[in-house]
Amino acid sequence: MDAHYSGANTAKGEKFSPIMEEIGPILNHCERDHIILIDDAREFTGKDGYPDIVEFTKDVARVRQDLMITVELDIIRILKK
Repeated sequence: MDAHYSGANTAKGEKFSPIMEEIGPILNHCERDHIILIDDAREFTGKDGYPDIVEFTKDVARVRQDLMITVELDIIRILKK
């Protein structure tokens, strides 16, 4: 996933990043073996529509306890434990 406002020539909705609205349907989908990659982990600071990375991890765990989250090379990886 890499849907966020990036300045000129890109679209901007109400938020810079709608990540929380976008991740929910994926986590709740009947197919449970998704591997989710989210670019720009550095942006998860609690500003501009992004949650803090700790808050984001807790939110994902509330929905799916069977997932693990790692961050490496500016990419958040969400996959089954």
